[in-house]
Amino acid sequence: MISFFIKHKLITLGILIQISFFVSALWTKWYDYFFFGSSIHYCCQGLDFYQIPNAVYSFIKGGGLTGKLPPNITPYSQNYFSNYNVYHPLLTFILGGFFLIFDPNVSFNLWILIKLPVTLTLAFYIYKSFKGNKYLDLAIFVLLANFSSYNEIRISQYQYLFNIFLLLFLIFLVKKKNDFETGILFFLTLIAKPIGLLWAPAFFVKKKLKKFLIGLSLFLISTGIFQIMGIGNYYTDNIISHFLRPIPTNTIDIMSLDALLRYTFGFTLEEMRYVKFLALIGILIISLSKKASIIKIIFLLTVYFLFFYDLVYQYHFSVLGPVLSICLIALPEFQTRISRILILLINMPGVFFILRFLKIGFYHNSFLGPDPTFFGWQIVSFFQILLISLLVIRVLIPDIKNLLKLKNASI
Repeated sequence: MISFFIKHKLITLGILIQISFFVSALWTKWYDYFFFGSSIHYCCQGLDFYQIPNAVYSFIKGGGLTGKLPPNITPYSQNYFSNYNVYHPLLTFILGGFFLIFDPNVSFNLWILIKLPVTLTLAFYIYKSFKGNKYLDLAIFVLLANFSSYNEIRISQYQYLFNIFLLLFLIFLVKKKNDFETGILFFLTLIAKPIGLLWAPAFFVKKKLKKFLIGLSLFLISTGIFQIMGIGNYYTDNIISHFLRPIPTNTIDIMSLDALLRYTFGFTLEEMRYVKFLALIGILIISLSKKASIIKIIFLLTVYFLFFYDLVYQYHFSVLGPVLSICLIALPEFQTRISRILILLINMPGVFFILRFLKIGFYHNSFLGPDPTFFGWQIVSFFQILLISLLVIRVLIPDIKNLLKLKNASI
């Protein structure tokens, strides 16, 4: 065992960083320095976490699965403030029912603790699945040391479920597992967060339709059952609302390209619709190339989500840990020196800690904690989006060359 850790120094470093995330989240708060106070819920522990157990508790007490209680009933979270529940009813009942067994303080920390052994087990699974791959150690390091994942761990968020199901789903795609097992994993990503609906074009173009239909059918059935029961409307209403009427956010918590373009460069909502449409069309054109892997298309569509969804917070970028780790293993264009450097930079803390140290574009809010000013938010968002954009450009160079060759050949 000791010889393994000596031989695989990068994996060892990744494990130590991953463990330190949990030590910081549960005890020392070391890494809080690198994040906005509002992003680590400085004011309100469990703001996102308690929405699921509160929802089940509310349902038991005669309220709804949003967590809205009947009059004069104290929520499960007691004095901890919580957002209303937006998660899939099936996931809500499974997780919420489990957390209700415990005291609110215990359940919050328990969800944090559960993530450590699961993550290390998944890292071991990747090692066993791709043993001998030249970039395996770096891929596992990227999974374990992704700095945005600390934000997700620190606030006991549920993004983790989507991340691990996506990781397994991508592994099954690379390993060409059977349609049913892969379809089940796709279904699990959808009930964790329905981001995977964006991947529909990739399944069609890359002829993975059976996997897609298995996952989608299970998702529609499980969602439809709660709709028929009259307790799942909040979930479908929320999805439709974000799709048709995205919220024109104006807060430093939102880290998307959409927000940066609107509030730095003056883009209107109408102009942003065109930008989103053109970006999506561009991804679809790239996907038509036979040499463009479905793994790369899922990476591009995940970036599309991070850039253009109306409510993208810092913890959402933790999804890049599992996605980039599998891209490193499976795709040559992610293995070039430039790509590897960009991946490592994307994995590192954002520039907020520099602003904080220099006291530039930074202030301390008595309620929300240490936060950037609007100018500071612009700087942090710009550099975070720039690094990801540069990686996208770098890995698309072979596809662009192939498309140009096809165009010239047709002429």
